Formats: sequence, C-alpha cells, structure tokens
Amino acid sequence: MVGLMGLALGGCNAARTFVATPNDYADYRRVRLGRTLDERLAAAWAYLKERPDGRYHARLKAYFEGAEPLYFKVRRRTAPGLEAYLGALPDGPHAAESLGELMGLRNESRREALASRATRATILRIAREEKSREKARGMVEWWIRAMLDPAPWRGTFSDAPAEVLVRFRLSAPEPKCAPVGEGQRCTKASSQAFRVRGPAGELDAKLNVKLEILLDRDYRLVELRLEGVDFALHAEEAGAGMLATSAPGAAEAAWRALLSRIALGVVNDSRTCNGGEDAAGGLRLDCDDPQVTLVASRESDGSESVVFARKRAEP
Repeated sequence: MVGLMGLALGGCNAARTFVATPNDYADYRRVRLGRTLDERLAAAWAYLKERPDGRYHARLKAYFEGAEPLYFKVRRRTAPGLEAYLGALPDGPHAAESLGELMGLRNESRREALASRATRATILRIAREEKSREKARGMVEWWIRAMLDPAPWRGTFSDAPAEVLVRFRLSAPEPKCAPVGEGQRCTKASSQAFRVRGPAGELDAKLNVKLEILLDRDYRLVELRLEGVDFALHAEEAGAGMLATSAPGAAEAAWRALLSRIALGVVNDSRTCNGGEDAAGGLRLDCDDPQVTLVASRESDGSESVVFARKRAEP
C-alpha cells in the first residue's frame, strides 16, 4: 500500500506551515498522526471533502488517490475487511461496491451457518458431555485428595481451603446440619450426571455420593465420610465414557483401581502414612500429617465408603 511517505510530509518547512489556518493544519495533522491506515485514509478523505481549498488539498488528494485503490483491493478479500473499509470510508470511492460485496459474503455466510448449525450443536453437546464426565470422574478422588492434605484439619472448619468450603457449603444442594452431642453433623448429597456409550447407544448415568462431616464444639473437623453405591464404578465409566455395569467383576475392579490411586497419591504427595489393603479388600491408612486415619471399604451390596477421622486432638 502507499504509505505516508508518498505525502512528502517531511517537505513542509515552518514558513509554509504558518500560512495554513490553525484548523486547516489540525485536520492535516490528523492524517499524519493516524495510528492505522484506516484512520489516516478516513482523515484524508474528510479533509478532501471539507476543505476543497485547503492548503494541503493537492498533497492529500495525490496520497489518497494512490492509497485508496490498494486499500480497497486488500480489504475486499474478507467480510471483516469490507466492514473496515465502510467504517473508514462510508461514502468513499468504493463504498457502494464494498457494501454489495459485503452483503454477498454475508448471505454466503448465512448459508454456511445454516448448513453447519447441526455440526456446531454436536460439537457443543460433546464438549458439555465431556465436561460432565470429567466432573463425575474426579468427584470422589478430589475429596480424598483434599482430606489427605493437612490444611482442612488445622484450625476450625471455616479456616479450611476456599475450594473445600465452596464445594461443601455453597454448591447445590446446601448441606443439612444437626447438633450431635457438643458438636454438629452436616450432611450433603452430591451428584453428577453424565452420558456414556452402551450396547444400544448413549445412556444417561449419574454418580451419587453422600458427604457427611462431623465437627466438635470448637467447630473443628473430626470426621469426613463419603458414601455411595458403586461410585468407584461410575467414576470409571465417566472416565472411559462407556458403560461397564454389566461386565463381570467390573465394580470390584473399579474399587481396587480407586484404592490403588489413593495409595499412589499418598506416595506422590509425600504423606507419611502406614497401613494398606486389609484381608477384606478394604484400605486402612494411619497418617501423621495430617493426623488422620483413612478407612475405605466396600460391602457385598455395592455400598462403598471412604472415612477420614482425626486420630487425636491437636494441641
């Protein structure tokens, strides 16, 4: 494109500039100081229309007639480019042509949009379903990881990390609390719907977990319990995106995989915990930091639970 060098702007000396009126020179400076070619061309076009007898009319006319056709040639390639041309030069030499081409491109875009609407809807649906599966897959393990961190066990429960408080207190539904001895017990039902592929196509599934916390009279966390039916299996299904309920031994295999990830998380986080899998296929860990005992167990009816209990009161 023709730049401002074509204006020979540097050729003006102080005496010649002084001849121009202040407003005339101010309008001329708008061309020189424009940050973009759009702004410079718009300022030049405005000057040419408003100041036919202006001191700089001939110079700006030569600049504009050299730059505008090249500017239009580049801008006409895309709809945003044509919009930029019309924004800078709404009544410029190629304004009518720009408007016609822009309308043609927009009509073509509408046709393409209608043709691809189903595709975009499918992409959005897939993204939502993937997000739901990710939430279901990580729900139980998030709480296990959070409770193996010392932070929730220090101070009062109100001092626990913000995400722990948000997930338990503020996310729907609200927990229900009742006094127990000198403390209180709060219970919250947590669930996450997701979709999986089954033998006959896609199916709706849901992971349900009940969270229960016990607080002492000083509002310190004494125990946290996660309970549900086959929640390890449903988490595995969410992760794989496939139904596994009918596979022989799938629930037990998912439970063992969950216990293995818990143990691996303890190692990776450098937690000092003793214990391991018991004869009944459960898991018991006695940890020093935090000072808690973790017991994970599964019953024959599919009921699963992970319980964290404070070993002793902190000083």
